[in-house]
Amino acid sequence: AVATEAISYHMIYKHEDYKELEERIRNLGKQLKQLKDALIYGNAGAPGSTKKRQSERMLKVHEDNFKDYHRQLTARKSRLMIGTAFASMVTMYMVNNNYYG
Repeated sequence: AVATEAISYHMIYKHEDYKELEERIRNLGKQLKQLKDALIYGNAGAPGSTKKRQSERMLKVHEDNFKDYHRQLTARKSRLMIGTAFASMVTMYMVNNNYYG
């Protein structure tokens, strides 16, 4: 288990790509919160105004980007987790065959 976690840390969390994706997700989350607050509390303009429609479009774009980045992050993690799970199963199978009986 410790070896699997060490491999996961080295292959996922240590790389700059992961850190960049995490930072983008964090920043987009903050921007989404600000845009939603502006739309809810009326800072985006009067209903039906151009400013309000632009804010709604911007919110939609940010939500799509947030979902895309989150999907990329999840895909990156899941591919390696599947690989480490498979490697762990193979290792346990080999250990079991060598030390059985």
